[in-house]
Amino acid sequence: MGPRGPRRPVLVFFHGGAFVLGTSNVPLYDEANFAKQGVVFVSLNYRLGIEGFLKIPGVPSNLGIRDQLAALRWVQANIANLGGGPANTTVMGESAGAMSVAVLLASPTARGLFRRGIMMSGSGQAALSGVQASRIAAQYAKVLKIPNTARVHRRFTPEQLLAAQAQVTPKIVHLETAEHAEPTGGLALFFPVIDDDIVPAVPLDGLRKGAGGAVDMLVGYNSDGANYCLVSTGLLKKNRLNLILYKAARLVHPAPAALVAVHKKAYPKKKLGELFSTVITAYQFQVPSVRLADALARQAGRTHMYELGWRSSVAGGVYGAYHGLALVFGHRALITGPRGVLGPAGAPAALATQMQAAWVAFAKTGNPGWAAYRPGARGTMYINTTWQLQPNPHANEIQAWAGGALAPGPRR
Repeated sequence: MGPRGPRRPVLVFFHGGAFVLGTSNVPLYDEANFAKQGVVFVSLNYRLGIEGFLKIPGVPSNLGIRDQLAALRWVQANIANLGGGPANTTVMGESAGAMSVAVLLASPTARGLFRRGIMMSGSGQAALSGVQASRIAAQYAKVLKIPNTARVHRRFTPEQLLAAQAQVTPKIVHLETAEHAEPTGGLALFFPVIDDDIVPAVPLDGLRKGAGGAVDMLVGYNSDGANYCLVSTGLLKKNRLNLILYKAARLVHPAPAALVAVHKKAYPKKKLGELFSTVITAYQFQVPSVRLADALARQAGRTHMYELGWRSSVAGGVYGAYHGLALVFGHRALITGPRGVLGPAGAPAALATQMQAAWVAFAKTGNPGWAAYRPGARGTMYINTTWQLQPNPHANEIQAWAGGALAPGPRR
């Protein structure tokens, strides 16, 4: 018999990690602060990389997503015994976890398993075609020197399989096809695979046709999302950065010079490295988030949008509002100080409190505290030490991406 009293909202969290790494069992994902505010918090692990997303004939597809579905079914069947209300379940993810939320939102197999969703720095375009997935599987089998069959794969230990996975990188697998662009511009390889079952189509395409139903959504991204990669690889300090900027734009847009010109005009004070980050952030996070919100806002559920602009002071502030920053506000004791990812001073306590309160309010009611997103108006809450609901922010830059190759969905 379960606990007595009112049922609490349930928040189910999917961790990120490019579908190849990560675990829920790290201090950063110990969201005790959510539980303290009256939410039953659930986190889980799911199969990754070759175990979760390699296409092998005769093996069920998308095992990582199937793990997430199994967890959501468990929540529906059992969470009442822990005081949670199964009918008031919110799924939340960051990065690949947010992409998972989009996949589940568009999947008929997840219908009725959650009422709301939170996507932090994700995309509705994270799905490989069967052709792309087969290219990855072929390269993997080549490394192992085996045919791509389930029977042969079973001969190897997990350690051997993972060692082979490390040799299969985006640099050696050409994923570009006439219908599908290369996911993330070559930064990652494994994604959910279109299978006419768990993933019937690229999530954004399904959502544009109404697959999301009446699910409420909170969607957002960070202003300097690409810095997590560009700073650590030293790209922002490379010589001939102007050439690199145009080459990068050429990879992701049919009119690279025009695209760069629009961003230069919008941010005249930005240095080349900062401009490079802005273009890649738009490609990976900003424009996919806006396109997703546009599709969702035309459905029965309410959609809310945010942009996190608060900048970390770590490493002299070079990382800014980088990818993953939204996760850390509840863990100031872990990540402040000279080596902390928020910088020596950490985040303002009021900002952390306000962000958590907004997320909890959304999980409880579907309203984080600001007006719902509408196509055209595109009201977006800009989150910093002060909060401001902005109408149609970055309109010119987002419009410049119309017709661009935002991977991995079908080209338009």
